[in-house]
Amino acid sequence: MTAPLTDLLGHYEGTGTWRDTTGTHHAYGVRLTLEARGEALGLSFRHVFHEEAGQPDVTLDLTLMPTAPGLLAFDLGGLPGRGHWDGATGVLAYQVPIPGNLVEATYLFDGGTARVAGSSEKNAAGHHIMWTETLTRA
Repeated sequence: MTAPLTDLLGHYEGTGTWRDTTGTHHAYGVRLTLEARGEALGLSFRHVFHEEAGQPDVTLDLTLMPTAPGLLAFDLGGLPGRGHWDGATGVLAYQVPIPGNLVEATYLFDGGTARVAGSSEKNAAGHHIMWTETLTRA
């Protein structure tokens, strides 16, 4: 078995915008890397909040292991996560069930671009938040 979505592996860069329930919104920079990790898919990203002075970067590194055709699982510091993918449509999604919070993201790959949409029940300020990103393969 090979890692899922091997034709999409590589580095992607672009921008995103987040918005929370107070109406606050800001843009940020994104660097995404997809790589094969044996039979798993490695997904890592860095968000750089250039519009928000003092806001630390956010990073995430997941190893998404296929558990059945189209289904994925991962462990994030003892938190079990799940996801799914469909190579025919270029969709990759995952959910991180953080205690007291749920974070989800969906990636839609088309050619050399990726569109990302996600949400979290709570951001650092305790507000419901959503984000969108447009990335291009570097």
